[in-house]
Amino acid sequence: MFCARCRDRELRVDDLEGWEVHMCTECGGLWIGGDVFREAIRKPPPATVMSVKGPAPQPAVWEESALSCPACGKAMKKGVYSYSSGVIIDRCEPCGGIWLDRGELAKIRAFVNWKPPQERVLMAQLQAEGVRRRMETQERRWGAGGAMRGRGGLEGLIPFLRNLFSDSFE
Repeated sequence: MFCARCRDRELRVDDLEGWEVHMCTECGGLWIGGDVFREAIRKPPPATVMSVKGPAPQPAVWEESALSCPACGKAMKKGVYSYSSGVIIDRCEPCGGIWLDRGELAKIRAFVNWKPPQERVLMAQLQAEGVRRRMETQERRWGAGGAMRGRGGLEGLIPFLRNLFSDSFE
């Protein structure tokens, strides 16, 4: 098997924490099977890799890659791993393998294992509590059946919307 990036370098079979991977000694690229990839990214990143805060989420658009699959020779597709990681990976749809450039596995691990700061968690909990209270208020006003129950269809829509939006600004 040859390197997807260097093309003329043969990949060396290597052991990555108990998983068999294929590594390029020239560019540091890594060919890893899809099942192994899903297991490997769950492990914590090395201590030298800081928490990754990626750019704004990007659409999950997989487009043609310039790389060919080292295993089957088919054209691979490239795309952003998990929308907001900022890490672009190459994958082979026919055989399910993943090509990672040097350092990308560590960045993905940092992204997957990232824990939000406690204040962000508390803010999200407060926002969820506010939404729950607004829903309970609406339910008490309009009954468990929703806004239109007993309101004669569209005639109840305008008052419902007025109440809904006035509650959101309280």
